[in-house]
Amino acid sequence: MLYFAWMFPLAAIAACVAIVSGFLGFVGTAASATWIAEVLFLAFLALFVVSLVFGGRPAPASPETALQSMDWKEAREKCADYARDRVDQDRTGN
Repeated sequence: MLYFAWMFPLAAIAACVAIVSGFLGFVGTAASATWIAEVLFLAFLALFVVSLVFGGRPAPASPETALQSMDWKEAREKCADYARDRVDQDRTGN
């Protein structure tokens, strides 16, 4: 699977290939690399605009942040519940 984070570097590589092959006289290779660079750059640009409009995923809450928002008694109870659930899972084999 091609991740979208690689789209811009791939477009930059294709553009460099187009420039070098055009300089060396490989016109067919330069035209193909230019077309690939244009398509990848436009796809990257479109996805970037969509992510700006709709926003990204919210950052996942870290366990430290969740525990800081609680008082110490509530945090201790949650940790005990978690440990109890883990023990129960180990006993049942799930």
